[in-house]
Order: sequence, then C-alpha cells, then structure tokens
Amino acid sequence: MRDKIERLKELSLCGKPEAIFEFERILVELGKDQRIEILKELFSVFDDRCQDTNMLYSLTHVVERFPDEIYLKTLVLGICDMGRSDMRWLKFLFYRILNDPPSYSSFKKFVREPDPSLLTSFLNKINQESPEHRQQVEELKQIIGSK
Repeated sequence: MRDKIERLKELSLCGKPEAIFEFERILVELGKDQRIEILKELFSVFDDRCQDTNMLYSLTHVVERFPDEIYLKTLVLGICDMGRSDMRWLKFLFYRILNDPPSYSSFKKFVREPDPSLLTSFLNKINQESPEHRQQVEELKQIIGSK
C-alpha cells in the first residue's frame, strides 16, 4: 500500500496529462479498502502543489465515500496533522462539510478529539475567510472549549 500512496504523490506532482489515468486506477484500487489506515494515507496525498487539480477532486470523492465515522474523525485529526502544504485542500474538504447539514451534524461529534489549540487556529482561519460560516465555526469552537 505504501508504494501505491507514494506513486499517487509522484503522479500528482509530475504535471503530465496522461498521469491522471494511472492516478485514478490506483485511487480506485485503494478506495475499495475502507480501513482507517488507508484513509489516513490517502489524506497524505492532498498537496497544493498538485499539477492537475482534477486528480485531487477525484481523491476528494474517494475519501468522502468512506463511512462518516471514519472519514469525519480522520478529517478532524487531519486538520491538526495536514496543515503543511495542503491547507487549500483541507479547507476545501472542511467547507464541503459545513455546506452539508447532515455531514456538519455528524462532524460535531468528532471535534473534541484532537489538540484544541490547533483545531481552534484552523477554525479562526476559516472564520476570517468565510464570514458566511461564522455561526457554524463559533459553534464548533464552543464544542471544543467544553472539552
């Protein structure tokens, strides 16, 4: 599995249009395995330096197919772990949850798990960029604060 994840990373950064076919083939294969370990590895493929954003949209669809309990919990933990060069994609995934009431409702169950200062810092960035989500962000910060 590790070799396949590394290959996905290489393909996403190579800039060759034909790479998307191999990328998607590997992605479909890995996406069939719904274990949390696979999802954590798939999150590591998100990178703002990706040459073809279609690859990362495909990756988004694959990770969102994991059961909510696995996907949302892993994403919350990822907010604390991923913020290296992939902040745009992390925010993209987070906005998709904020804009989907059932996902947002489920997401609230998991916000107490990671380091509260890192998650609060991420939420503050969201608050600055997206005033229309202010109410949800403040609600999440209250949940974190009541930990």
